[in-house]
Amino acid sequence: MTKSTYLPGLHAVRFYAAFSVLIYHIDQNPPYWFAADRLRTPLTVPLLNGDDAVTLFFVLSGFLVTCLLLVERQRTGSVNAPRFYMRRILRIFPLYFTIYALGFSLPILFDAPGFRLDADPAAHLLIVFFSAHIARDLGAGMGMIGHLWSLGIEEQFYAAWGWLMRIARHPIIVFLLLLAVNFALKTLVSESDSVVLRAIVLSTRFEAMIIGAIGAYILHASPLVTRVLRNPVVTLVTLCALAPTVLADYQYVQHYLVSSALFALLLLQITARPTRLDNRVTAHLGDLSYGIYMFHPLVLFLVWRAADALRLSDAARHPFVFAATIVFTLVIAAASYRWLEAPFLRLKQRFGYAQLSAPKGLVPVP
Repeated sequence: MTKSTYLPGLHAVRFYAAFSVLIYHIDQNPPYWFAADRLRTPLTVPLLNGDDAVTLFFVLSGFLVTCLLLVERQRTGSVNAPRFYMRRILRIFPLYFTIYALGFSLPILFDAPGFRLDADPAAHLLIVFFSAHIARDLGAGMGMIGHLWSLGIEEQFYAAWGWLMRIARHPIIVFLLLLAVNFALKTLVSESDSVVLRAIVLSTRFEAMIIGAIGAYILHASPLVTRVLRNPVVTLVTLCALAPTVLADYQYVQHYLVSSALFALLLLQITARPTRLDNRVTAHLGDLSYGIYMFHPLVLFLVWRAADALRLSDAARHPFVFAATIVFTLVIAAASYRWLEAPFLRLKQRFGYAQLSAPKGLVPVP
């Protein structure tokens, strides 16, 4: 495909989710980056907590990827699964393994044993084969790269998604069946005493990506629904329903289902009614979102080391950590996008979608 396609407004959503995770993790002390207890600052109020921000990432990923596959399927009559997997590899692998290497080496270089990866070779094998979420839930020490759990879930999901989209005659039926099976399986396993089984099944968030895929199907196949969603009243109702959901107490399966559905509904409204969210600035920030998500724990580690070296007071430390982590994460993400990711993205174009004209709602850009 000579031109890529994207859905209006989604660059801003990607950046918002990545920035929410960034701020959430800054707002904690390093030993508790992935814990529930944290400080509250005014900057965190309009943002999602880290867990819900990652849920939004999952829904957005399933939404966008499935929409593009539905377009390819409509225009060419099929999905080229091998090309789909090459696109995933070229987008995800270079930065993923760069972060893995840095997460292994930085604690050694800075003599920070509390941040070292687990010495068990099995943990490293799980990380290399995109199963960091399983390693984490089995108790492996993940150091400063515990956030790779979400990439593992995504790649495991997409390992079957390309072929599924190729062979499914009625995708929406398959999506609904998968969602029902996922819910039933998680409900059953939640009562299990098997630590391994719970780690493998309960750590996945496939329901979020499936719900995103359902949203993509609605956008692709139901113009009437899209027109209804353009009403600002629908957006207001969605936001009113979403607010108490993301602020509610954590309720595992049910919480993820409800929040994922509301996020998908919000994405449909954003794409159905393009706004000022869609501009060059948000497009660039959206491009940096992967790097922001991947680099920020490493940057946070280095900034805290700098704060210790400077012997900052408690009053000065928090503003310093906030400002320095945000600035350096954005700078490093921009450098990563230009010199690490972009060369692979150019190579990725060789495995692009077949020549497609975007359906209504998909906007072609250079």
